[in-house]
Amino acid sequence: MKSRAAALVALACLSLAGCSGDTARDPDPSALTSIGKALMPAGLLGKGKAAPPTLEAVAVQTLAQTDAAVMVVHNEAANTALVTRQTDARDARRVLLTAEKQSFELTDGLVTATRGTGGDLMSAETAAAAAAIKARRQGSYQRTWRILDNDLRERPVQAVCATAPGKAQDYTAVGRRFVGRQMVEVCQAGSFVIQNSYLVERDGFISVSRQWLGPQLGYFSFQFLRR
Repeated sequence: MKSRAAALVALACLSLAGCSGDTARDPDPSALTSIGKALMPAGLLGKGKAAPPTLEAVAVQTLAQTDAAVMVVHNEAANTALVTRQTDARDARRVLLTAEKQSFELTDGLVTATRGTGGDLMSAETAAAAAAIKARRQGSYQRTWRILDNDLRERPVQAVCATAPGKAQDYTAVGRRFVGRQMVEVCQAGSFVIQNSYLVERDGFISVSRQWLGPQLGYFSFQFLRR
């Protein structure tokens, strides 16, 4: 277990081109800005004369309509992005809902459940991961994701994981400045390797992330426009 975790820490460092504690290095947000790119005027919601409002316009409108937390969700496999607003919160747990009634539950910034997405993530154990990621430090631990399969049965995906801190990052999207440190999480489940990325602010808040949600859903990116 220890040797495997050490190997994963090394892999996490390699994915960052070396573990870094140097805040003076140039920011490199490329691993975390797939959503930021979506918030360009062209958007992901359509083109042409009959095109609907851009994602940026929808985000700005949603921010004006609610005082609750607002988050953009980007489905990488489908190349679609949606704006969500917070509908429930308790302690470190938040539930955010799209207009299409898809929901995403996050605890300490890590996704612990989805509903209405197909191949839903039913639950996930994230406490050990969140402790390392929010503290912006190296760590090793085990994680379990419980996925709803095509037969509507929960299937556990168990992995050994490690985290490593990366570069400082600083960029702006939809009028909000994002400043923090990149954290990479590498997990191995059998022969399958999962690599998640997080932008962690000074107070431990995860404002931007790219997270694996299961074999069917794949990777999603999340960006809080309002905390």
